[in-house]
Amino acid sequence: MAFLNEVVPNSLKGTISGAYYLFWGIGFFFGPIIIGQITKSGLSLGYQLFSAFLLIEALILVFCSKEKANNKGQ
Repeated sequence: MAFLNEVVPNSLKGTISGAYYLFWGIGFFFGPIIIGQITKSGLSLGYQLFSAFLLIEALILVFCSKEKANNKGQ
């Protein structure tokens, strides 16, 4: 959220905040339902998918932080 507030103009901060929390709420509601359906085919599949999502998120964070560091150096 802090990153989004840094990159958008002041006129869009309310809009981006609302969109962020809208999608957070959708994920908070549907996430457990979807994971529950996935785990019906086995707990290991649910854990593997969750781990894959965490890995993807970590890679995105690393990529974004390196790109931001490169932009500061220029």
